[in-house]
Amino acid sequence: MKTVHIGDLGEIKTGSTPSKKNPDNYGDYALWIKPTDINPDEKYTRVVEEMFSEKAANDCHSRLIPAKSICVPCIGTVGTKLTMTPCDCFVNQSINAVIPNEDYDNDYVYYLLLNFLPNLKSINKGTASGREYIAKSAFENIEIKVHSDIEVQRTIGKILSAYDDMIENCKKQIALLEEAAQRLYREWFVNNLPNGILSDLAHDVGKPIKKSERGNFESYTPIDCLTKKSLSYYSSKDISFAESSLKSFSPKDILFGAMRVYFHKVCIAQDKGLTRSTCIVLNARDHKFWAYLVLLMFNDDSVAWATANSKEGTTMPYITWDKLKHMPIYVPSDIEAEKFNILVEPYLSNLIVLAKYVRNLIEIKEVLLGRLISGQIEINA
Repeated sequence: MKTVHIGDLGEIKTGSTPSKKNPDNYGDYALWIKPTDINPDEKYTRVVEEMFSEKAANDCHSRLIPAKSICVPCIGTVGTKLTMTPCDCFVNQSINAVIPNEDYDNDYVYYLLLNFLPNLKSINKGTASGREYIAKSAFENIEIKVHSDIEVQRTIGKILSAYDDMIENCKKQIALLEEAAQRLYREWFVNNLPNGILSDLAHDVGKPIKKSERGNFESYTPIDCLTKKSLSYYSSKDISFAESSLKSFSPKDILFGAMRVYFHKVCIAQDKGLTRSTCIVLNARDHKFWAYLVLLMFNDDSVAWATANSKEGTTMPYITWDKLKHMPIYVPSDIEAEKFNILVEPYLSNLIVLAKYVRNLIEIKEVLLGRLISGQIEINA
C-alpha cells in the first residue's frame, strides 16, 4: 500500500446552484444532488428533491459530473455521508466530487472514501458562523493510504459492491411488501368512519428501564428505530446503552415517534431491544388486530392526528400515550380483523425477515470494508 493525496485519485469538481429566482433553471431534465438528498445507507442517490432544467444543464455543462463519481459533502455536513452518482449529473457547491483517473477503480475509491469518512471531522475547520467546512484545496491535500494494484482495487470494489447490490435488492422487496400491505389497508378501511379510540385496540408496552436495572437487559440491543419512515428499521443506528432514558421493546412491537421531529417515523420491531423515550412502544391487545394496528399507525392520517394534537414542550412539541390513546379510529369487528390479519400478516412477517437480513448484510459489509481497505485481508488479484 502507498500514501497519496485525495487529489491524486482523480479530478476534484465542485458544483453550483443556479439562481432560484429564475424558475426556468429547474425542471426534470438532469439529476442535481444536494447533501440533503444523500441517504447514508445507500450507495447511489437516485431520488432528489430538485432537478435541473435543460437550460440549467446547458449553462452548467462545465460542471457536469460523470456517472460513478464519488460525491463528498464538505460544507454544512462533514464526515457523515457520501454517494456515488448513478448517471451523468450535477451537484451543488457543498459537494466535492471525485472523478477517478485511470489508475483507480471507481468502486474502490467509493469504499476507500467511505472508510475514511469519519476522519473528515478532524479536518473540519468550520466557518465564522459555525458551519462545518473543508476547503476544496484542503480536501485535495488529505493524505490517504491506497492499494496501488488496480486489479486488487477492482476485486475489493466487486466484493463490497456485491453486498450493496444485495442490500439494495432486499430494500426493493421490502418496499414492494410495504406497498402491498398499505394498498390492502386502503382497500379494506379507507372509507370507514371512527367508532372507537386507539386504546380500544392497543396498549403501551414500552416500559422505562431504570439505570440500576440495565444489567438485566444486556442482551437487548440499544437501537434508534426512528431514522426514517419505514415499516422496517433497516436504516437504524445504534444509541448508547447509557442514555438517560430508555424503553424496552419486543419483536413485532410498533414504535411510534413521540416528538414532532419523529412523527413521520413509524416501524415494526424486529428483535428485542431498547429505544429512546422519544418513542411510544405499543402493540395490539389481541393478536388478530396486529396487522391492522401496524398499518393504522403507519397511515398518514394517524401521523397527522398526532402532529395536530401534540403538546408544546419547552424545546420540542411532543405527544404522550395518555393523549395518543384517545385518537379516534375505526375498530374492525373480530371477524373482519382476523381475516385482514390472515391476509396481511405474511407480508409484514416477510418484510421483517428481509429487514433483519439487510441489517446482517450491513454489519458484514462494515467489517469487510475496514479490513479490505486497510489491507488486513490480503487480496490475490
